[in-house]
Amino acid sequence: MTESIGILDDWAQTVTEGNQQPPAESSAPNLGTLAQPGFQLLRTANEFVQILKSLSVEGPLGLTSNLLEEYVIGKGGQFTVYRSSISGQNLTVPWKTTAAAIKRCKIVLGPNQVIDLTGDDVKRQVHNMFLEVLVLRDPLLRSHRNIVQLLGWAHEGGFNALPLLVMELATEGDLTKFMSGPMAENWDVRHHLCLDMAAGLDAIHRCGIIHADFKPENVLIFQNDSEDVPLIAKLSDFGFSEPEAKTRSGSMIHITALSKGWQAPEMSLTIPPTSITTDDYKKSDNYSLGLVIWSVCCFRGRPPPENSNSGALALALRTLGSLPTIPGSLRETIGSGLGQLLCYDAAQRPEYTLEFFRDNGDATAKW
Repeated sequence: MTESIGILDDWAQTVTEGNQQPPAESSAPNLGTLAQPGFQLLRTANEFVQILKSLSVEGPLGLTSNLLEEYVIGKGGQFTVYRSSISGQNLTVPWKTTAAAIKRCKIVLGPNQVIDLTGDDVKRQVHNMFLEVLVLRDPLLRSHRNIVQLLGWAHEGGFNALPLLVMELATEGDLTKFMSGPMAENWDVRHHLCLDMAAGLDAIHRCGIIHADFKPENVLIFQNDSEDVPLIAKLSDFGFSEPEAKTRSGSMIHITALSKGWQAPEMSLTIPPTSITTDDYKKSDNYSLGLVIWSVCCFRGRPPPENSNSGALALALRTLGSLPTIPGSLRETIGSGLGQLLCYDAAQRPEYTLEFFRDNGDATAKW
């Protein structure tokens, strides 16, 4: 996107003039906002910008390139992600790099069309973007080493378009891509990534967030300024907040995100349940983490063999035991952790996961 800074500044002025000044910090939205009727009254892109400002999200940032198909680095049901860079003229924070990943909602507007955020066709996308912002601005998560960082927001096209989310760019791509490369052969690196994923998932669960679609494509790999720990895994793309479920009868939440090959047995794609408690949904997240860790060790990021019954754990332990290169102590640590996470009965799975992948080895000590 090559619009001038003046155009961006003019647009920012249009959404803050008159009586539309950003609310005071004390009135800034939080995760509970998703469960309040007021969120449903969010009608325009301008109102969304006010939320970003109330949360002190940097913007509007200038981007150095248009969001063209050739710059696409990822696509999902709700978002398309592009590679770009932040214009230096807009920087007020000394980031290490201006390279960025740009998330854009898949909402197409006609000429002079004003977006209606309450419409059924965009409501889910607005929910996901809103949750993404709130999660990444949470005081306990915004600086967490295993949660992707939100750098700011930008704008593209007409003034009615939803803002773009400007995220830090994963230097090594997602976990699937990384596992096909040579560094994935290093068992200390694999162990560190397992610890990272467990730490990130525990962190969002403690903050009342359910990932709901934990899989390698939603784990991003970054270079780290350490010879002992050269890479860091960070979680992205979050599904639900716990307050949403608490507004429903019995604290149930509707199941929407199911990725074949990475779901818990109770989330079977053949007969999917319509809703689940938040506690059970977290246990499902933890099962998915177990599948991803099993894949990191044995299948280079590909989905493990499908098991719709209680045989997944036994198969995981057999395949882990047959690996010729894994250090014996790590085999024991990973096997013990999978024994907790891949329990067929969700009630038997642990609430938090990191402790099961720590051991007394050098990799854990360096991590």
